[in-house]
Amino acid sequence: MITTARKATRAPRGRGTRAFTLVEFMIGSALGSMVLLATLTAFIFFCRGGVSMSHYADMERQSRVTLQTFSQDARQASGVVWVDENTLRLTLNGTTVTYGYRAQTKDFVRTANATTLVLASGIESFQFKAYDLGGTLVSLSTAAERTAAVASTNMVQVNIALRRNPASTANASAQTVSARYILRNKRTV
Repeated sequence: MITTARKATRAPRGRGTRAFTLVEFMIGSALGSMVLLATLTAFIFFCRGGVSMSHYADMERQSRVTLQTFSQDARQASGVVWVDENTLRLTLNGTTVTYGYRAQTKDFVRTANATTLVLASGIESFQFKAYDLGGTLVSLSTAAERTAAVASTNMVQVNIALRRNPASTANASAQTVSARYILRNKRTV
C-alpha cells in the first residue's frame, strides 16, 4: 500500500488577525496626536507673530506719514492759532490747514479745503507742544495761554502713542515723538 503524506499547510489568515493590537493602536494615536499638537502650536505661534508684525508695520507707516505731512505744513506755515490743546490751525499761503486729535475716535486728522484726512488711528495718547524762539515750552492749558501762544509759538512738536490691541494677539504699541518743527515763514514780533 502506498501512502502519501500530506504536506502540512497553515490555514490562511483571516481578516481579524491582520489588524494592530490595542497597544500598538494607542501608541500610534499618542504619537500622532503629539505631532499634530506640535504642528498646530507652531502654526498658531507664527500666525500671531505675523499679525503682530503687521500691526507694527501699520503703526510705523502711520507715524511716518503723519510726521512727514505735518512737518511739510509746519515748516511752510506763516501763522498759527491754537484752538485747544489738541487742535492747531496753520496758515499756509492764505489757506487754513487744521490738525487735530479727536478723542472720540482716537485719531489724528488734517483738514484743508473742507477735506479731512485721517493721518493716524488707534491713538492711545496725544500731545502738541509749543515752543518760543528760544526753545522755552509755551503752556497751552487755558484759553488765555493759547491766545498768548499765537504770538509766541515758533516751534511745534507732536507726541503720539499708537496702540493695536486685538483680542487674539498681544498688544502692539509704538511711541512717536517728533522733532521740533520751526515755523520758518512766521514773522516774529
